[in-house]
Amino acid sequence: MERVRVKALLVDTSNNAPVVLLEGDSNSKVMPIWIGQNEALAISLQLQGSEFERPLTHDLLKSVLDKLDQSLERVIIDDLSNKTYYATLVLQGPDGETLKIDSRPSDSIALALRTNSPIFVDEEIFQDVAMESPFDEEFEDEKGEEFEDFLEQKMDLRKFKDFTDDS
Repeated sequence: MERVRVKALLVDTSNNAPVVLLEGDSNSKVMPIWIGQNEALAISLQLQGSEFERPLTHDLLKSVLDKLDQSLERVIIDDLSNKTYYATLVLQGPDGETLKIDSRPSDSIALALRTNSPIFVDEEIFQDVAMESPFDEEFEDEKGEEFEDFLEQKMDLRKFKDFTDDS
């Protein structure tokens, strides 16, 4: 398994869809996952540390887990089929019992951020879809500035790969 973290939340302007970039802990590769607007909002609010008066769906789920004395041990993005990712929530109860629950990666990520739980991606999936990150510290200055300009504008992820080429 490849442990990952949320590196960025972007918008693909070709279809106005949010994309979460997951970066590997052991390397500088990133894996994009297109997600829904609501999940992007939930992830964004958590990354910004924003709170609402009333709980949003992922906050509610965290509260339910807490009341049931279940902890989110980890999230695993464990399957890719027909361009759709699948994830599993791995819960642990007070008696050590482990429960596995099917979930969408976007919901899993939003919940993992709220519970400070680790996120993992199946190694084979990560190796197949990940690309070099333009956020890498060794990224060339000129290309890095171009990438920052790219992010500030309405980004087209079809062009994202231009920033990951070694040329």
